[in-house]
Amino acid sequence: MGRATEGSRRVRRLALLLVVLAGAGAWNYQRNLAEEARVPRPFRGYADADLEAMAVAYGRELEQYEKRWEEASARRSSSSGHGHLDDRAREFDRVYEHGRAVRALKEAATDRRVAWDQIQEEQRLRARERDLVRLHLSRLTSLD
Repeated sequence: MGRATEGSRRVRRLALLLVVLAGAGAWNYQRNLAEEARVPRPFRGYADADLEAMAVAYGRELEQYEKRWEEASARRSSSSGHGHLDDRAREFDRVYEHGRAVRALKEAATDRRVAWDQIQEEQRLRARERDLVRLHLSRLTSLD
């Protein structure tokens, strides 16, 4: 009779361990699900085809703006610093405007880069969500 009692204790311990693991897994799953919901996803509402078209378009625009910025940055003004005050004032204005135009191009390129990166991240998240088994296991076991 002692063997039956010891066997039932082991079964109860194993059952208790399974209940604790299931509870911890459920809590962790809900925690990870809530964390995923807090991540901003500005392109979540777009269809996959629209997202792909936007990624291509933003990528092209980004290349164009970066190329224009590089070309504008490469054009430096050379001034001897000599001459009349009016000439130097005009040169200052020209250099100032050139610098402003270069900064505007860089800002536009940066804006496109941010949007393109967000689109890429949305596509990556959607690809991850398509593998449901891996997604659920990740939510269940991830401790991030």
